[in-house]
Amino acid sequence: MMRMRSRNIVTWACIVPAIVGIQLAVAEVEAPEETFDSPRLAALAKQLTGEVTRDRATIGHFWGEMQGKGPLVEPCADDPHSLWVTFLWLGDGTTQRVNVQGGPPTAESAGWMKVLGHTDLWYRTELVPDDARFVYLFQVNRPLKFSPGDDQQRPLAPPMPDPLNPHAVSSNSSLLELPQAPPQPWLQRVPGVPKGELSAHSIKSEILKQERTFTIHTPPNYDPKDEACRLLVLFDGDLFQHDDQIPGPVILDNLMVGNKIHAVVTVLVNQIDREEELTCSAPYADFTAKELIPWVQSHYNVSAEPTNTIVGGLSLGGLMAAYCGYRHPQAFGNVLSLSGSFWWSPDISEKPAPPNIEPGWLTRQIVAARRLPVRFYLATGRFEHRFPVSPLAENRRFRDVLEAKGCQVKYCEFSGNHDFISWRGPFVEGLLTLDGMQEQK
Repeated sequence: MMRMRSRNIVTWACIVPAIVGIQLAVAEVEAPEETFDSPRLAALAKQLTGEVTRDRATIGHFWGEMQGKGPLVEPCADDPHSLWVTFLWLGDGTTQRVNVQGGPPTAESAGWMKVLGHTDLWYRTELVPDDARFVYLFQVNRPLKFSPGDDQQRPLAPPMPDPLNPHAVSSNSSLLELPQAPPQPWLQRVPGVPKGELSAHSIKSEILKQERTFTIHTPPNYDPKDEACRLLVLFDGDLFQHDDQIPGPVILDNLMVGNKIHAVVTVLVNQIDREEELTCSAPYADFTAKELIPWVQSHYNVSAEPTNTIVGGLSLGGLMAAYCGYRHPQAFGNVLSLSGSFWWSPDISEKPAPPNIEPGWLTRQIVAARRLPVRFYLATGRFEHRFPVSPLAENRRFRDVLEAKGCQVKYCEFSGNHDFISWRGPFVEGLLTLDGMQEQK
């Protein structure tokens, strides 16, 4: 034993100096020089001298040049279909961290920005497809991590728009449209185009045991004696009635008068509790198919054929639209889903969420079901990957399952995120796909 212990002492006596030597050698290695994907930012970094007053003037001059031009957009030499987009924020002595939300930040870094040298300029550069259109905002000193109850115990960092970007969406967010973003000619009311009428209604639901409200949009110059109209049912109906979100009536009027889609009566359904009603709720699906649709058919001249009926929605509404097609294919022959929440499962909304959650409850129901006689239009954003479960990946999985079951599916990915601006174009494309006049040609 004594001999072995001595041997160990000798061994460690040899190793420790070696480890110390390695640590000293590592300490002497200089940190690698920071590299920049943005050519303009690289040039700015070279102008910095380390002298506070001079560097502050350099940053101030650069910030002045960028007024009205944010974010910084530059070509990518290696990719002709993408652009370098640099988000910028000028902090002060209280700025500890800055986060950009809504754009295409990678999931690993979750939108955190870097500070340039010892200045107050914060930046983040992303490679973005040149057809991108999305809303983004900044949060200063946002907590690095959230714990249960944080939103009640302390206020979150307020969202703020880009001070360099003149294209504000609201008081707390900004819009970025890159040069190849698809045109959207249907968003503005065309002069001289007649308007459809909006009317508010309510019915007493025996299934839900409550009064439910909704809005009906009829085609321009609607005549109940004409040929039966097609039917469009949209969940979160209030979100489809605002110009700063999705101007549904304007879009529908322009498309119908322009003979791009058939005459359609639209039901804009109001939600009382989205989390309850739009998460694959069997009672709510039954109410929609067995009470709401029959009421509309009895009060308006609409077709009773499921092939002439579309049910649609965005986010949870897109999930619910697909569920209605699954549960009531005899009522809904077409599903229009915008960024459908196909990651949802009954346990995923629990707080705290149980471990080993399996997402995609509806996807698994489709796997076990017979082939549905329903056409699907699915659209989701290429930047939608920052939730606990990737909406982009789950939309792709839902598409694959539908195709494997032999369903008709049109799948679209847009260069955007989970926001109303990104959904406007796919909403139009979905209508043209499921109800377009091209089928008559």
